[in-house]
Amino acid sequence: MTRAGEPRTAALPPQVLLLIGVLAIAIFGQGGYYATSQALIAVGLVLAVLVALRTRGPPWADLRSAPLAACGALAAWALLRATLGGDPNHASGYLLMLAGLAAVIVVCQHATRTERDLLIDAVVALAVVAALSGLIGVAWHYKPWALEYGHVWRAATTVTYMNAAAGLLVPVGLLALGRLTDQPRSRVRAAAACVVLAGAAATLSRGGALAFVVGATVLAGLVGPRRFVRAAGPPVFGAAIAWAGSVPSIVHAHSAPGIAVLGLVVGVAAAMVLARPPARGVRRIAVAAAVAATVALGVAAAAGGGLDRIGAQRLRFGEPERGAAGAAALRVAENHPLVGVGPRQATLAWAGPNGQTLVARYAHDEYLQVVAELGAFGLALLVALIGALGLQLWRARRWATSRGLWAGAAGALVAATVHGGFDFLWHVPAVVLACAALVGATSSRESATAVATQWSRRAALRDQRTKGSVFT
Repeated sequence: MTRAGEPRTAALPPQVLLLIGVLAIAIFGQGGYYATSQALIAVGLVLAVLVALRTRGPPWADLRSAPLAACGALAAWALLRATLGGDPNHASGYLLMLAGLAAVIVVCQHATRTERDLLIDAVVALAVVAALSGLIGVAWHYKPWALEYGHVWRAATTVTYMNAAAGLLVPVGLLALGRLTDQPRSRVRAAAACVVLAGAAATLSRGGALAFVVGATVLAGLVGPRRFVRAAGPPVFGAAIAWAGSVPSIVHAHSAPGIAVLGLVVGVAAAMVLARPPARGVRRIAVAAAVAATVALGVAAAAGGGLDRIGAQRLRFGEPERGAAGAAALRVAENHPLVGVGPRQATLAWAGPNGQTLVARYAHDEYLQVVAELGAFGLALLVALIGALGLQLWRARRWATSRGLWAGAAGALVAATVHGGFDFLWHVPAVVLACAALVGATSSRESATAVATQWSRRAALRDQRTKGSVFT
């Protein structure tokens, strides 16, 4: 979306292209979780930052950013704690995550408004492709894009992990809904939001569902309930139709790709038609067709107890293994309350139902993981980092030219913060980098030209003062 008075460039600058490439590697390379993908991500981010700092002004202008200072403080504590524990390399996970977050923020701060808008468009497009991969995986029972878990098939997307897929798609979906509140008649954006939300629903992630509800509530409060319902209604309704078409493949041992494809096509079409209704006669035909298809897909979803099976599997509160791992993390934190046991040193062990000892490396709660490894001090620094991101985004409301886009980013940040308390997310680079791009591209205040101009003016003032002191 081009801003008033700022022409849309024909090509993106290299640093933004590099950042988009990094996001693509992370999303399509199993979330960027493994070493090969992480090496490519690190190289891409370093190049993007170097190009941005070389072409867009002095590097020290970014050091005043509160999120960057918070990233540095948490990284320094993780490195110090790992060093005291005997191996500084154990802090590499924290260092890479925080360095990636800081790099994305720097690139966003050195981009123009038009470039940041195009970056957001690219993130949404990548999320659409990821969501489609999850829907395809469910429809055809194709591993690892979908995985069977507890007798139901769940979308894992190219991230290959269901909950992390929801951690990616839910924030992007909320931002897409926020953009629609500014342009509710955009059929393309309604279709994109529909596909992203349908992919998120196909993950069957309970943490993702809770995060979406909380984030959508924040978004509706910021833009107004009526405006939110007008914009979000078509894509949410379309996503529900697409999800209903996927239910037979979700619950049955044999896939039903025909019904799933029909549901997706009807859902996307319904979202587009409702976003911008055509002429009255065509509208009636389209609405009648959508209603008929919705009823048919609803019957198919309910047939064979499909909805009951999903409810029995996914509407349970708490799981024994998750609860036991969380309790083990709390015990570790109680024994080392202030400084934790150090990165990679938290052994979460508990007695299984048959008396055997079960061990997990990670708790399905990133806050518990941090407090176990870095103690209360590390948790306080993490809260400070989230607070710094939220404060920067809150201040951005004063200069944001798109209220809906800003509100969507706020809802996305809240959703990511909530979801981190229920699933293993922040160790997956795709989730962290995508959320950082959404927040950074929305909350950055000055364009690159403004930064360079301000720096030049300050240099000129220093020269004048120097000359004045010499003549005096």
